[in-house]
Amino acid sequence: MSRKKVAGIILLLTGITLIALGLVIGFVAPNIVQEKVEESTCVNSKDSSGYKRLEKPSHFVTRVYYWNITNKKGFLYGREKPQLSERGPYVYSMTTKEIDVKFGKGTITSKSFQQAKFNKTLTEKECPTCRESDKLTILNVGYLGVMKRVGSAWEFSFAFIPMVMNILFQRLRATTHLNKTSLLLEMGKTRNQLPLKSPYYPAFGSWLSTVPKFAPLRKNYTITEMNGLYGALMDPSKFGPFDNLTLLKRCLSGKVTEDCGLALNLFALQKGLNLAAVWSVRNILCPNKGACFPVLCFSCSSPSIKFRAVGEFIKELSKYVLWYLDDNNCGLTTTRSQDELSHGYVMKLPLPGHPSGVDVPGPINSDISEKEAKLAGKNSTLYTCESDERFSYAAINGKSQVNKDFYPNASSDQLKVRGYGYQYPGAKHLKACSANNTPSAKKYEYFVSSFRMAVPITYDRDVTIAGIPMNRYVISESAVEVNNMTVFTKGIFDVSRFLKGPIYASLPGFLYGEEPLFEDLGFPAPDVQKYGSYFSIEPISGIAMQLKLRFQLNGKIIPNSSLSPYYPETKNVSFTDKLIPILWTETEASIDAVTAKEFRSKVLGSLRCLCGLFVALPVIGGIFVIMGVVLIVLGARKTEKYERLI
Repeated sequence: MSRKKVAGIILLLTGITLIALGLVIGFVAPNIVQEKVEESTCVNSKDSSGYKRLEKPSHFVTRVYYWNITNKKGFLYGREKPQLSERGPYVYSMTTKEIDVKFGKGTITSKSFQQAKFNKTLTEKECPTCRESDKLTILNVGYLGVMKRVGSAWEFSFAFIPMVMNILFQRLRATTHLNKTSLLLEMGKTRNQLPLKSPYYPAFGSWLSTVPKFAPLRKNYTITEMNGLYGALMDPSKFGPFDNLTLLKRCLSGKVTEDCGLALNLFALQKGLNLAAVWSVRNILCPNKGACFPVLCFSCSSPSIKFRAVGEFIKELSKYVLWYLDDNNCGLTTTRSQDELSHGYVMKLPLPGHPSGVDVPGPINSDISEKEAKLAGKNSTLYTCESDERFSYAAINGKSQVNKDFYPNASSDQLKVRGYGYQYPGAKHLKACSANNTPSAKKYEYFVSSFRMAVPITYDRDVTIAGIPMNRYVISESAVEVNNMTVFTKGIFDVSRFLKGPIYASLPGFLYGEEPLFEDLGFPAPDVQKYGSYFSIEPISGIAMQLKLRFQLNGKIIPNSSLSPYYPETKNVSFTDKLIPILWTETEASIDAVTAKEFRSKVLGSLRCLCGLFVALPVIGGIFVIMGVVLIVLGARKTEKYERLI
């Protein structure tokens, strides 16, 4: 065999080997890279290599913007629409990590431990006039929620007279050092010496002096009379069954008895003579010799004048209750420091079930310790890679269905806990030299756990972040179109039942919403660059490596719920049954430079290298095959010629 033929065979075999190797590298090796990526993203147990990544804290930034009411007096008293000034951003550096991690069959359940720190540097860089202690005036979501739960401001103002009167007496005892007997005597005087700064009179004697039609009743009342009157006003069981809905309904229907209390029996008398109500009021106000406010005045020109006086005094006290809320920064609007608003505040009202006051959460959550977060935190369950629904939500607090009371029009399928967070399904198969930024899906659902709803996000375009190709998904206009579950006005997510008050969510500035939403407030058309939300998802791993998520909270003043017809301070509020923005937040996260470099090197670099080999090896192999065939042919001809010569 000639040397050319031998060399040709070697080249041919080498070429075939290189072509085969190139094909293997092109079609098999990328799957090895994909497996390595999945090992990092798939956490099926504590033995998974990706579990170490799960244990590490994540860092992101939250920006809070407040819609500061600049015309509080005109808004409350002058029938003006609220003048809103956007203040912010107030920037918080956030750190979060998963704790109390437990694995089930194809699921992972964990709680989140989160801490926040005000970022003074970033705040002053982005908003030079913003400070952590800035005083801001916003619509009070705590007030709106309380009034909705109680029924209305009117009902609240009467039902909580005993509570507020007890608080008043406690404060007066602390400031004047008078005992209860002395305070009651002062309450009965036509001119008392008590430090009462309210424009409404909680002292019966001095209040009578301001009402001309009750001039015949003006006098300094005795301790026995004041014990009878204030004994009923300060005792919830004597004042009215406002915490007993069944009894309350019966009493309001006109079927009054003594257990209906002072207020409801007096209301019954306003509708006409009711002997049962007369004797009930008499027994409540005059239970014994030491406590007796006689309501039957036989020496008066009008025997029922005392009934009317006590009834109107209770109306005066209902105004005092709402004034008390305003005076303690718990009214329709609240003015507090940015720090207090962001971390949440307490409305110091010892309501039933809330002895220390009503907690009003803020947009920034910061746990005291991991132990506290573990005990009090709510858990989330997601599917692992062992499930066909990998990375999507499976349950919140162990429940796979959202409570139908939150979204009563939704179907069972719509109430299913579903959607993704910041991890999405990656590419199913990788090929060398293929377009690695091809989106895996045109649409996903993002689960907003704070509202228990899924919001669609739609593929928009390809972007490159930190040298990494990504797919950008956005919350588009289609996400806020009217549907049967959460959106009944375009642009508004009805989360009022979940938040237990007339509170609604939207995109900031009412982006994509109906025009009257922002035009009624004098806002310009919202800018998608400023108010839009997006997720930049790396398609191989499925990780959202950059995101900006923006949502706005809005309140609504409902006349029959939020306002009392007896309270002059809010009687002129005219901007009702319309949404008033309160605040909006922006959550921003992005891959850091070190992680981006590592990903480019280990994943994209490997794929580029494999792509080069996938192209180069078959080309080189093909050349070798051609050369080998040529040499074999030449060698064969030479051998044939040599044999003929012999």
